[in-house]
Amino acid sequence: MENGLSILIPTWDRPGEVCLRLAEIRDQFGSDQRVHVQVNPGVYGARDLSASISTGSMNAIENPVNVGLVLNVALGLMQLDSEWVWILGDDDSLAPDCAASIHDSLLMANAETFAIHHNQWPSRPIVRPRCQRPQDLVCQSGFGDLLFISATLWRRRYFLGQLDLFVTQAYSCSSQVALLLSGLAHAKGEVIVLNKPLINFQAVHRWSRLEFVRSMPTLLNCIDSAQTRAQLAYLMYPEWLWACGSAWSELRPNGKTIWNWLGVSLGSLSKLLLADPLIIWREIRRLIMVRLKRFNVAGQLLSARSKGWLKRRFNR
Repeated sequence: MENGLSILIPTWDRPGEVCLRLAEIRDQFGSDQRVHVQVNPGVYGARDLSASISTGSMNAIENPVNVGLVLNVALGLMQLDSEWVWILGDDDSLAPDCAASIHDSLLMANAETFAIHHNQWPSRPIVRPRCQRPQDLVCQSGFGDLLFISATLWRRRYFLGQLDLFVTQAYSCSSQVALLLSGLAHAKGEVIVLNKPLINFQAVHRWSRLEFVRSMPTLLNCIDSAQTRAQLAYLMYPEWLWACGSAWSELRPNGKTIWNWLGVSLGSLSKLLLADPLIIWREIRRLIMVRLKRFNVAGQLLSARSKGWLKRRFNR
């Protein structure tokens, strides 16, 4: 696996976190695993990392200036030559069985596989792990899970071939999602989805939910088919609701007002509705059907218990 996989850690001003990741990688993958750290300069630089990073198969390069997260990732990818790359967030601690999960998932890849996504929050069994359509990917993984940049293994040549899209779609935690959706929408290959988390998620909000809400509909720009855009807009709607609710907590600490929140939320929703005007109606209908199903199940259970009671009562 070591010859076919490189681990890229893009970082800015978190030398302590990077050193923790390096120790975790050594413990699970061994000292021969190729690791490259691409450093955006700030208060700290590459010189502040562990001295051992410049030896063996681990190295670091510092950019002349801070070029931002997206370009930092792109520059790091250009330093590698492996077939597969794992872009690991500097603050994302490895799951205990991370190396084994990656090893098993890479064995599943074929010539058509351009990415392998590991669900961070496994909620249900995955019946068809190989996805050929963007809507299948979102259904299998859930849109929120796709936002974890550390949850996906990439075929490096595919990622490099889509760098223009990655940079164009650059915003809070979603740049890589455009590459997944676009690749499937334009028949570039398949994405494998597995319920094997690679990181231990820590609920630390380091990115703006309000900016995410603002930019969320732009992901639809990489889809040509109106039908597919409509399906994706509907599947993204629950995430829009969650992000709007989460963004509410940002208002006072960041000096924003309720009007900022309301304008961004409604502006984003209007763009989703342009893709699928029936989003809200379809969601209400789905919720009604779920409630009716639960009510029907509860009624059946109550009826069965009543019949059992009557049978016991009058058969004495």
